[in-house]
Amino acid sequence: MVKINPYSIFKISFFICFLFVLHITPSYSDGMGLYLPNNILLWAFVSIWIGLGFWNIHRTRILKFSRFSITIFLGFVLLFIPLVYQSDYVYELTYLKFFGIIAFFFLYLALLQIKPRKSDNYWFYYIIIYSVLIKSVFELISYFSPHFLSALRLDQYLFNTLNQRNIQSTFLIMGPILSLLIFLKNSELIKLFNYKKVILFSCTFLASIMLMILQSRTALISLPIATLLIFIANYKYNKNIIIWFTLTISGLLVGYILINNMPANSNIKRTEELKQYSIKARLDTYKISYNIWQDNPLEGCGYGYFLSSFRDYYAKEKKVNPNIIKLGGENVLHPHNEFLFWLVEGGVIPLFGLITILLSFVVMLWKTKLKESLTYIGCLFPIFFHTQLEYPFYNSTIHIILFCFLIYKADQEYGIHYTIKNKFKFLPILLAYLIPFIAIIYLASVLQTGYIITKFEKTGYKDLTLLQKALNPESMKKKYDNYVLKIHLNTAIRTINKEQLKSYISTVEQNIKHSPFMFLYYDLATAYQALGNMDKAWTIYNKGKYLYPDVNWQDE
Repeated sequence: MVKINPYSIFKISFFICFLFVLHITPSYSDGMGLYLPNNILLWAFVSIWIGLGFWNIHRTRILKFSRFSITIFLGFVLLFIPLVYQSDYVYELTYLKFFGIIAFFFLYLALLQIKPRKSDNYWFYYIIIYSVLIKSVFELISYFSPHFLSALRLDQYLFNTLNQRNIQSTFLIMGPILSLLIFLKNSELIKLFNYKKVILFSCTFLASIMLMILQSRTALISLPIATLLIFIANYKYNKNIIIWFTLTISGLLVGYILINNMPANSNIKRTEELKQYSIKARLDTYKISYNIWQDNPLEGCGYGYFLSSFRDYYAKEKKVNPNIIKLGGENVLHPHNEFLFWLVEGGVIPLFGLITILLSFVVMLWKTKLKESLTYIGCLFPIFFHTQLEYPFYNSTIHIILFCFLIYKADQEYGIHYTIKNKFKFLPILLAYLIPFIAIIYLASVLQTGYIITKFEKTGYKDLTLLQKALNPESMKKKYDNYVLKIHLNTAIRTINKEQLKSYISTVEQNIKHSPFMFLYYDLATAYQALGNMDKAWTIYNKGKYLYPDVNWQDE
């Protein structure tokens, strides 16, 4: 009987995940997290890796953990504490982030059990580099022939399985910086000319072109900082490094030339068109978020109530400061800073949890030679920096995977590790099969639900029977419920069904407390109007105008 090694399965699945699944773009996508099919597929791989971790515990009868993993666990516990004393309502985005942190911890624990070998570091780095190269090639094809990959493109901007240009850019950065790391540390590549060099140089050049074309300031700031940190940590003069720098700079220049000489049919937007989140906009967002926290510094505004709190504070600020950023009808679900997000919604306890994890990581690296630890700081910096300016972990599962993997590699190199004997005979093997099975079944239902909702959108938002075919509406509750409510409202108005109108009003008035979407105010006012309650209709309508002062509301 052939014995199957969990580590071998991990390597094979890692290969499939990065080189194939990551580049699959189903024809429907809208939103973030599990609303994006690509993320759903990647979470399936995470569940498999977690299962492999428990399988290895059963196989070896040993549970492996590190001092840093204990800190992660304690830090995450602090993130959950506000759930004890806050409101019973938990917004969909809150479910998403708690699902993410639980999965992150178990993935990290699984890596400790699987223990990817140090000798295979280059293999994993090459897989990531190959993945970046594939993305860069497809994106360049999309640039020169916008309609050639129309069946594969996610949106009108670029071929983009990662949904957003900053997310895409942060991932692409990993190609050049890991190539630099390999050139600095792998002496075998100094003299020999082989296909590996061709791959590394090609990835560096093409990814650099795309980084400039994508025009992500986050990425363009991260690249030189990460480069400097890795270069300082591993400096060795060789001609490959000179070529690497030459290709990086050349790629950025070529990208700059391309965006300033775009073809008429190009789907690339110029820099001046990408100002929605300017420096001033972010500063205004941070200021408003800070004011929200100041009113309740210990407990925060409540998990799931950032949107409602932000809109209320924004409306107040708009009255005294008309020059503040214009948000239009945008639903601001995050302050574009992960630390600030937890602080605003959960208060000081979750922030303390995050800081504890961060300081523990710094202390772990501090105990070794600073020069050596700069390597991992450089590799992690682009993603970490991105979390302080946006919310990549909510949009991209691959960023969670990369971040977790790179932290683990640092822990493997410099952390303190322990083992304890597993006393549970059947529990680990049960979890090894049960977790992937349940997760994949659930994710498959989410995928089907997303397909049904997208089909409903394409057919004109009218066929309620089509929505009822969704297997897991709870996974996309916000969008699903809003569509159902809209149909019920239209039906009630058409049939003059007062009881149905009252039921609609009751439901929406509860939802609007934590989800003050602009369309809900308009629809709620319409419902009151249909009941003949004009005073209440105008009150709701004016409240909507107050919360969304940048929108041109039509007085009728």
